[in-house]
Amino acid sequence: MQTAESRSPETQAAPSLAVLRCGACGKPTYPASAYGCQYCGAEPERGTVEQMPARGTLRNYVTVHAPLVRDMPPPFVVGEVDFAEGIREEVLLDVVSEAELAPGMTVQGVIRADAPCGDRYPLRFVPASQEVQR
Repeated sequence: MQTAESRSPETQAAPSLAVLRCGACGKPTYPASAYGCQYCGAEPERGTVEQMPARGTLRNYVTVHAPLVRDMPPPFVVGEVDFAEGIREEVLLDVVSEAELAPGMTVQGVIRADAPCGDRYPLRFVPASQEVQR
């Protein structure tokens, strides 16, 4: 079986987010967790796990200048992204500086295992109009 790490970037599928679609109220919860629906509290067994594109709208962002994560040297940029159906998450942005960003722009998930802490946090987001290959 071929793993994501062994595939070339040309053949690696675009990343997606695993969400739990609640069988009781129909709303999505991210991440799909063992705790169940964040809206109505239904058990996770009542829902189904679906894949959602790792693409969303950037709401805001900030450059972090403090060493918050071991082996991830500052500065790094964190953004708040709205995904489909009202899911809002904080994500790592793979940009050189905030100058590449603007509220309201579309960002796309990419796998960057070569980035600092990429073994623990390989999913990063880049402006959708930017080339994925750097």
